[in-house]
Amino acid sequence: MTLIEQIQQLSLHEQTQLMQDLHAKYPDSLELTNAYTQLIVWIQEQPWEQACEPNNPDHCIKAKALMDAANAQLQSQGNIQGMFMAQNLMGKYQEHPINFVLALQELNKFMISLVEKFTTEAAGRNIAEAVDADEDAMDQGINYSNDPIEDIMKDLEVLSKESQENEELSKIVEQLKEQYIILFTEKSNEISKLEAYKKQFTKRTSPSDKENEQVKQIEQRIKANQAELTEKGNELTVTKRLALYNRLSGHLKQLQVAQNIIIAQISKWTGQQQRSLSGWPTPPPLDNLQPMCELHADLLCRLYQHIIKLDSMFRPALAQDKGEVERMEKLKTTSRTMLSHFLNKCFVIEKHSPQVLKTNTKFGTTLRHLIGGRLNAHIHPPEVICSLVSEKYVRSLYDSKGKISPPPNDKNVLNNKKTMEYSQKNNTFTVEFKNLSVTRANRQGGKKEESVCEEKRCLQFVSEINIGRERFTIMTLSFPTVITVHGNQSADAEATIIWDNSFSATDRKPFDVPEKVTWSQLSEALSNRWTLCNDRELTDENLLYIAGKLFAGVEKDDLDDQVVTRSMFCKEHLHGRNFTFWKWFFSILDVVKKNMLDEWRDGVIHGFINKQEAQDMLINLQPGTFLVRFSDSELGGVTIAYTIQHPTGEKEVWNLSPWTNQHLSMRKFSDRIKDLDSLVILYPGQHKDHAFNRYYSQDESATLLAPGEYRDTVLATRVLGAPGTSTPMVQSPMHPGSQGSLDMITNHPLGIPSSPPSICGETELNIGSEETVCSEFDGNEEAMAGILSNVSVLMQSNQQGLDQAFAGASGYQSGTQAFTPHTIAEDQWSVLSFQS
Repeated sequence: MTLIEQIQQLSLHEQTQLMQDLHAKYPDSLELTNAYTQLIVWIQEQPWEQACEPNNPDHCIKAKALMDAANAQLQSQGNIQGMFMAQNLMGKYQEHPINFVLALQELNKFMISLVEKFTTEAAGRNIAEAVDADEDAMDQGINYSNDPIEDIMKDLEVLSKESQENEELSKIVEQLKEQYIILFTEKSNEISKLEAYKKQFTKRTSPSDKENEQVKQIEQRIKANQAELTEKGNELTVTKRLALYNRLSGHLKQLQVAQNIIIAQISKWTGQQQRSLSGWPTPPPLDNLQPMCELHADLLCRLYQHIIKLDSMFRPALAQDKGEVERMEKLKTTSRTMLSHFLNKCFVIEKHSPQVLKTNTKFGTTLRHLIGGRLNAHIHPPEVICSLVSEKYVRSLYDSKGKISPPPNDKNVLNNKKTMEYSQKNNTFTVEFKNLSVTRANRQGGKKEESVCEEKRCLQFVSEINIGRERFTIMTLSFPTVITVHGNQSADAEATIIWDNSFSATDRKPFDVPEKVTWSQLSEALSNRWTLCNDRELTDENLLYIAGKLFAGVEKDDLDDQVVTRSMFCKEHLHGRNFTFWKWFFSILDVVKKNMLDEWRDGVIHGFINKQEAQDMLINLQPGTFLVRFSDSELGGVTIAYTIQHPTGEKEVWNLSPWTNQHLSMRKFSDRIKDLDSLVILYPGQHKDHAFNRYYSQDESATLLAPGEYRDTVLATRVLGAPGTSTPMVQSPMHPGSQGSLDMITNHPLGIPSSPPSICGETELNIGSEETVCSEFDGNEEAMAGILSNVSVLMQSNQQGLDQAFAGASGYQSGTQAFTPHTIAEDQWSVLSFQS
């Protein structure tokens, strides 16, 4: 177990005590101990034993390299405090880097011994406490949990009491100083009078013994007054002032420990928020973090005020003591830096904007400052300015060691200024941008192999808040964002975002991401991203099928350790295809989200299965059994495999051409399944109406319309080359495509044969094989005219005159030889149009 892991296992109180012991051991090395705590993980990884011999030139070179590396690490923390520590350490150890190495080694050894001591003591206590706690919990039915926020709140309450004590001590010191000023004035006046009285005797050339005795008494009184002033002055400036200084210094160190933990909690929340944008669980509300941020900010502000007050009280008296002035200035600067850094960290994006932004498209975002109504920052509401910044700018900001520099003034975001508002009801200090819009995004010139959709940017939000008489600049950055100008760039942009959200490290350099991950990591990211859009997660079988796209022939047990590169993920085409793995996955995700969400969520779509597996599953089942799967060859395609049986009794599995978003926007997915009579049983054994009935469009054919009112039509789906798969466009008994009216003709003994489907030009009329047809060369025009007349009667009324119509047709049949279509060429057929 590493040193930092051992420290993290200690309680918050023990961690605080650990830092206090460390600072107490090295009271004159505040920067070094703070630097050590910042770099504790990095320190454990360095070869210090190769840089600890002052007389060895190689060791001296190594020591210089280690000191420079430590300096870079401190400044890479991205805050002013780290930069301040680095500057002081470089100034102190620049000439003697070996001393820096030796000092860090000594600190590290002492820390290790402290951790071992606390761990040993805690182990003994924990055994007894665990037994007692378990017994109490069993008796009382209590379930204990380790809540770091609750722990930090308890410690902050203790620190709040200490702050009140510091306030009282500061008032006492201030009263003593005022009393000393009065005493000093009185004693100074008295000494002046005594000095003047003394001069009267010393001017005489030959004073008497009595006068000499008086002079001695005057001198003694002067000395006594001076001694009293010196004693009172030392008590005030050394004892009382130094005691207050030490208390404030110790209080600052405790607040530093607490601040590190609070910032870690905020960073944890933002990390969870970024991952949640790609499907991971949503972080808890910020209301959980705000109370401790408010209290800690209040303690920092009070501490800074106490330090300023202490400095102002004694600066005139200590103006000549350069060492004390520097110590006081350092404490004041450190306190203000901590407050500034914390105020900056508390400025967070509560509701994030989309990470794929299309130019000239409105979007919104909400920011929140976690100090709420504390410190009265809302009395002068700050204005927040939003800018779109490039990766190059963010890197320069990172390299500037926390210095906030203005972004390029290119006016690339509309409606980018808003004033923060305080809600007294909710105790929230927020700003909401509702109508942001990116007008353009000039390419900054990134990596040569980087495409437009791989170029990351982010939104920068900058403001200034007033705390008392102090003004602090605050800034926060959004998560990486990709700007697109056309909808067809969405898939590539999404690939960049999901890789960044899922696999980037918390403390990375902007916007570095790993070039490869394991299949286990990628499968989790894909499943979460799918669930975010489509509500139901991917099963192990689904993921196994998806893995086959990247690792053909790899066994299931070997998949988790397989490596997926970014290139495999979103740049290289799949084998035998002209699209990438991500585009295939994203297009399926998109078609399900837009057109099949309810069906997928309820589990009636099989989805991830290849064509051969579907055939093997269906071939031995009853005709009409079908399943829905996603196409391997068509981006965003949804196809249906179903079993048919030929007249010979042989079974075959047919696959429908894939439907895409374009098809499904014309007629919804479930209605298409309803249209196809060949589809009867959803695999493995559920009738399709039971499975899909809830998704069918409402049938409005029974709606009563006024005479002469237009009647709507609908599109229907049929399988080319498959009989009995058509669906009437209008389910009216008088419509020529209606089964009822045609049955009345074809079932009557008219001798009229069935015909091939009606076609007008290249358009299939979809009336089916029940149209009445005649030959242009038959020669019985009068008889056919009679049939047309009878059919016209049928179409006008379904109840009246049928006997007469069929009698006329029978007369034709008895006097005329029936013709058959087999004796007539295809180009001799003409379609008789039914008109109502």
